[in-house]
Amino acid sequence: MGDQIPEEVRYQKHSPVFSLSRATPDSKRIAFLQVFPNRRFRDGWKKHADIPSYDRPPRDPARDIAQIRALLEGTVLSPDKAANVPNPPQTAKQLKDACSAWFATYRVFSFDSSEHILTTSIEISLSRLDVALCLRQGLCADDKEWACSFPLSISPDLDMFTVLHNLVCVDNDKLFQQVISLDGPTTHRWKSWSKVKSDGDREHTAARYDTYRYQFTWSPDGKYLLFHDIQMQPLVWVDNGTCAVVFVINNRPDDGRKRVGVANSFASSSLSSGFQDCEFHPRETLLLFRDELKTYLWRFLKGEASYVQGTRNENPMVLDLDGGPEGQLASLVDRVSFTACGEYLAVSRLRAEWPDFVALGDFLNML
Repeated sequence: MGDQIPEEVRYQKHSPVFSLSRATPDSKRIAFLQVFPNRRFRDGWKKHADIPSYDRPPRDPARDIAQIRALLEGTVLSPDKAANVPNPPQTAKQLKDACSAWFATYRVFSFDSSEHILTTSIEISLSRLDVALCLRQGLCADDKEWACSFPLSISPDLDMFTVLHNLVCVDNDKLFQQVISLDGPTTHRWKSWSKVKSDGDREHTAARYDTYRYQFTWSPDGKYLLFHDIQMQPLVWVDNGTCAVVFVINNRPDDGRKRVGVANSFASSSLSSGFQDCEFHPRETLLLFRDELKTYLWRFLKGEASYVQGTRNENPMVLDLDGGPEGQLASLVDRVSFTACGEYLAVSRLRAEWPDFVALGDFLNML
């Protein structure tokens, strides 16, 4: 795949900080989604310095001499940043300087035997408020590097993509942007910077595990889009529990543009650590996911429609995949997925060399 990346994507004045690529199943088309922050964010990210990164003021020799004299006399303590961990944006000005003027590019190339052809090339500006929300929830640092959860996804046929919680649709090189409203999953999960460790007079901010993350997953046919929480701390209380929301995407009859609705939603325990191994069935409207030690199978279009955003009230079914005595570590499920044919579940267990294959038919009869 690396040999197929066009030069106009590989060689740029500034490298993107966040990026994603996806090819069609026949490998004849490939898409690149890249996110470029402003200079003050990029400099801090690359240099592992404070974000936003500011130009240093001119040196003042007289002030330096006075500070050295004070240090020798023991009247002033040397400033000590917490274990050399850089600072994230905290004030309104810092957030504005770190989150303004971000943009994303999306390029689609088609390949033949001799050359590549650029078929789609667009650029969109990212909302400062959306970026600020993402940084508050997912930006963290340790003594080695910055890290951030910046959700990106591309649809299977490459005609749609998501940046944060924005759905962007491309139709014959005509761009229109539609923001998916995730009132439950996003607005009440605003997370300000927290102090997670105290060491005397020093406080360590934003430990790597103390973040909120979410992502989007597409169904194989591109008709459904799943939002779900991932990697949350069980000790952090979250309103309304951990969320999984399935969106359905259709064409509007008047102009052919995309219409987004909510097919179904499910909330787990407020002490859940987040949904894992989320996967759509290759052919049917089934969703497989795990939460803690439970594995769920969800026919998300089944059930009676409610009056809340048209969602359905059918909860997923918990699968019995123990496979051994209760409490035995070797029997614990490590990962579950559909097989390519869609007839079986591949169940990987801790300390097991090969996965078990469980027939899906018995579970389907119970749905």
